[in-house]
Amino acid sequence: MRVGMNALFNDIRRQYFSNWKKGIHWVAESYEGRGYCDRNYKKLLIGKPTENYGYICLVIHEATHAVTTKKHGKRWFNRMIKVSNRATELGDHDLAEELASHVEWVKSRHDLGPGDVYARVRDITTDCPNATLEKVTEGVAEYCGQTPEIVRREYPRVAEYYENARLCLRFKSHQEQDQEIGRGSTGI
Repeated sequence: MRVGMNALFNDIRRQYFSNWKKGIHWVAESYEGRGYCDRNYKKLLIGKPTENYGYICLVIHEATHAVTTKKHGKRWFNRMIKVSNRATELGDHDLAEELASHVEWVKSRHDLGPGDVYARVRDITTDCPNATLEKVTEGVAEYCGQTPEIVRREYPRVAEYYENARLCLRFKSHQEQDQEIGRGSTGI
C-alpha cells in the first residue's frame, strides 16, 4: 500500500497543496495506529480509515499538519477549511462535506482541557479496573482524537491520575469488604 499511498498523497499535494514546494520531499505510508505527521523524517503516517473518514481525508489532515503546525490550532483549522473550499471548486462536493465534517469533529475534541482529559482517565480506569495504563492511554487518545504518544506528551499527569483512580478502587473495595464483615458479625 506504500506506493499507492504515495501516489494518493502526490495527487492530493498537487490538487490541494500546489504551493507546497517542499512537499515533494515528503512520503506517505499506511500506519496501524492513528495518523501522524513526522516532521523530522518528512513522513505522513496515515491511519486506517473510519466509517466517516476515508484515506483522502486522512492524508489531507496529516498534510495540513505538515504545512501548518503539529497542533489542531487556528492555522490548522483555517487551512483545512481552505482545502474543503478547494474541493468544492473542483466539484468534489462529497470530499468538501467530509472535510467540513472532519473539521467539526476535530474541533469538538480540540476544546477539551486537561481537566476533561484527566477525568476521562479516571472514568476509564474506574469502568475497566483491569485495564493497563497503556490501554487507558489508548482510550483517552481515542477520546481526544490524538495518538497515545501525544496524550503522554501533552498531558504528563495521565499516569498519576491512573494510579490515583486505581488507589480509589482498592480503597472502595476494602471499605465494601469491611462493611460485609461488619454485617456478618452482628448477625444481620
